[in-house]
Amino acid sequence: MLDAGIRSNLRSYFAFFMVFPLVCFATLFVNITSLPTFLPFTDVLLAFAGSLILPLFHIYFRLLTIDAKLSFSKHFPFLILPLLVALLYAVGVFVMPANEYRDYLNNKLSRTYSVHVQFLSAVQIVLWLHLIAQVAITFVWNHVLIRKYGGRAEQFYSEINNVNVFNANMLNYSILIVSISSIVSYLFVERHHVCVDEVIIALWSIFSFTLYVIGYIGFKQETLNPIIELETSNINSAVEWSNQSTIVQKKIIEKMILQFEGKKIFLNSKLNIMDVVQAVGTNRTYISAIINQHYNQHFCAFVNSYRLDEMGKIYLANPTISNEELAGLAGFGSVNSCTRALNAKTGLTLAEWRKQKRNHK
Repeated sequence: MLDAGIRSNLRSYFAFFMVFPLVCFATLFVNITSLPTFLPFTDVLLAFAGSLILPLFHIYFRLLTIDAKLSFSKHFPFLILPLLVALLYAVGVFVMPANEYRDYLNNKLSRTYSVHVQFLSAVQIVLWLHLIAQVAITFVWNHVLIRKYGGRAEQFYSEINNVNVFNANMLNYSILIVSISSIVSYLFVERHHVCVDEVIIALWSIFSFTLYVIGYIGFKQETLNPIIELETSNINSAVEWSNQSTIVQKKIIEKMILQFEGKKIFLNSKLNIMDVVQAVGTNRTYISAIINQHYNQHFCAFVNSYRLDEMGKIYLANPTISNEELAGLAGFGSVNSCTRALNAKTGLTLAEWRKQKRNHK
């Protein structure tokens, strides 16, 4: 299935992306604990990982919204400047004599002490300015993508939890929080040489929790624009639909109604628009046009309206049924999905709906 392939690619990329915050986390810990043997290597590794993490995160959001797949020609340009800045920093670290580098880190040298110190100081300023700019630009750019393409999911998924942009926004805010806290904590420790156990434990706890949140949300997040790959093949379908005769349109509508009312295709909790397309034997844009124009709904709301009607019938036949069983038998993937769909249509909670049904029996 199309969405399964997209989901697999997204999760594979996100697993790759998560390596970078973990590397930043580990190297930052080594740096603030001042393990001298590893410092040049971990410092450079932190520079590379730290420079790449936000561009890679933005690429992930592009894959969620406007890019169908990972492309070297399309996505590598986002990494060029970060790689160059990190490379300059690596050169500055490794050409500096080891003793001078250690003294430089401990602020025991004047910044005009040597050419090496002057070069590394300048590159370090560029590195930090670049990182701060990345944080702001990435957050805003991702937010724009969510606002612009977040509504596409409701034309593809029937699972209401998959059409909500809340998780995507939470993911964007989480990376913002961890980026700012990382920058502030590193600069604070570097400036004040605070390396007590309490500080390390506090930083470790904050970063661990935030990384867990990022990882959890990222692996659950569905693509916000799952129909990217279909746009080219269906570019003229909307025009074709409007040019179809009334008789042809009516036949396609009847086939779709048969799938929903006769075969109850909506009982599949993972149903998406491509399943309906395959069952009816037409294309995605035709199905979207029917639902949008004929029923004045988007796909998710259309499917869930059938599920809610089915849920009413099931409940009237068995008023003692549990919420979990009721939601499952009606085609919802979870009680949470059921509750959200019900509230979106009626404004009622599940408990209020059950009470209303009992009173009107």
